[in-house]
Amino acid sequence: MLNNNTKDQHIVPVCYLRNFCAEREQEKKNPKTWCYDKLSKRSKFIGVESICYSHKIYSINRNSEIIIDNSIKDKETIFESHYLHDIENAYAPFLKDVIDCLLKHKFSGEQKRKLSTFIAIQYLRDPMIKGLCSWKEEPFCSLTAEYNKLIEEHPEIKEDPSMMHYMYAYGNKELITLMTKTMATYEWTFFYDMNDGFYTSDSPLCRGYEKLDNGKKKEHLLFPISKNILLQITKGFQVN
Repeated sequence: MLNNNTKDQHIVPVCYLRNFCAEREQEKKNPKTWCYDKLSKRSKFIGVESICYSHKIYSINRNSEIIIDNSIKDKETIFESHYLHDIENAYAPFLKDVIDCLLKHKFSGEQKRKLSTFIAIQYLRDPMIKGLCSWKEEPFCSLTAEYNKLIEEHPEIKEDPSMMHYMYAYGNKELITLMTKTMATYEWTFFYDMNDGFYTSDSPLCRGYEKLDNGKKKEHLLFPISKNILLQITKGFQVN
């Protein structure tokens, strides 16, 4: 995690990226992994703290009157330092534990709930969500009415995409709770590759569709948990 004074902020947490490093690297402070740059079309062996970040992606660029935490006096608040940093500190040991359990083919209901929350937050913090404002319908749920209410009560946040991204998406506990409950009810399938065959990216959640014989589509959300484990969440197949 970058420190509070920097304006380069991770869009994918370091505690997650560690799981795609070789075992000999994972315990290091800044473990290295192979990273492919789509622009230069080259691969390099680089520390995870130096990848998957963006400049001021979570910064508030004006003196907003809707700052959630009134104790924060920085006019260019970095919400990653106050909200996402706490999330990552809590999830770093959890991710390591859940991966160890999954490799032993063990997975509890509580782990499923907590992993659902992590996935929801990771999805909502994605810069694509900020740019498209598509969280009104994403994923597996709709909060369009709540979005309209928020804009009606605070029309000024439409001028501040970073603030709106925080308030309505990754900092919206109601939305995260709804997504957590929804995802946890769908069918989860884990795929294993002990030859380190799974990769991740700066946008680790991938949505896909499968055509059925009746002409309908079945929707999947794919999330690589580590270099050995891939999670597929299938919409439409609910479990009690």
